Amino acid sequence: MAGTLAELRRRTLPLTHPEIRPDQTSVTLVERFDFVLAPYKPRLRNAAAAALRKRRVRLRLGATVASVELNAVGIVNGTHVPSDVTVWAFGVTAPAYVAEWGLPQTKGGRIRVTEALPLPKHPEIFVAGDLAGPPKPLPQLAQPTIQMGEHVGKQILAAAQGQPPRPFAYWDPGIMATVGRAEAVLQLSNGLTMRGWPAWLIWIFIHVAYLLGGRNRSTVLVNFFWRYAGPRNAATSVSQ
Repeated sequence: MAGTLAELRRRTLPLTHPEIRPDQTSVTLVERFDFVLAPYKPRLRNAAAAALRKRRVRLRLGATVASVELNAVGIVNGTHVPSDVTVWAFGVTAPAYVAEWGLPQTKGGRIRVTEALPLPKHPEIFVAGDLAGPPKPLPQLAQPTIQMGEHVGKQILAAAQGQPPRPFAYWDPGIMATVGRAEAVLQLSNGLTMRGWPAWLIWIFIHVAYLLGGRNRSTVLVNFFWRYAGPRNAATSVSQ
């Protein structure tokens, strides 16, 4: 998110809003750890931090947010970071009303399920996605959700045929994050890492591959490369 905002500030604002000077805007990333991208290896963390600094993102590392105010973000040490627009990306928690269901919950309000993803005392009820709390916690990302959904569908069909449930086994395809134009980091489950332009291209094609329909994929791919490789000397304005 910080990288995308920095790209908008650097590449888009001068075209769409030339009246805004570069020194009138800034992007600050507040992170409670002493590094960015905690799930990644140090090499990729450092590369991502360097890429953000290159895009003039101010990194406030080792700073825990205490409050989000109208025009600022409060830090635990008592300081305040001025902010006109605050994007909160702390994580995912279950809605408060889930606690009213009377079901056992785990960290983040997730509903406790068995290895096969049904409730311990209600094998006919399955939970998948960010709300599921299996014995081995999974990252709240798209891949675990997709795979859990497919597993639950198969278990429902198996139960209708009188077959016993099977435990869910997550296949980890790796994790990746884009920092900006021609800059991304990729880490596979086998330990292989990649950064920069190659990782960025892989990130693009993987996300396009998961779109529905060949025409949709082609349109998104063309628009994406036109956005980054097309002419930069024209802008479209909308007025009322």
